[in-house]
Amino acid sequence: MSEASLTNEICERYSEQEIQPRLSIAMLEAEDGRPSVLIQGDRVSLRFLGEILTTLGSPECSAKSVDLSPTGAGSIFFDAASDFGVYIRRVQD
Repeated sequence: MSEASLTNEICERYSEQEIQPRLSIAMLEAEDGRPSVLIQGDRVSLRFLGEILTTLGSPECSAKSVDLSPTGAGSIFFDAASDFGVYIRRVQD
């Protein structure tokens, strides 16, 4: 099994669904002036992101990171208005 096979499996499964995830990620200035990251999506999109996060945190997953980009790998999971991708990295316990 390759290092990223569990996360790749999730991406493949969601890419074959009739309704695919469409995440939108943008910078947002909070009311207190501090920058925040806005992650928007419908239920399918948020469930997809949740599965990626949960899988990266599981002991069965040997992958240490996932990189999804609106202009590269994983672009089918992003809304056209998305300004940013996501790089999720698990650090040592």
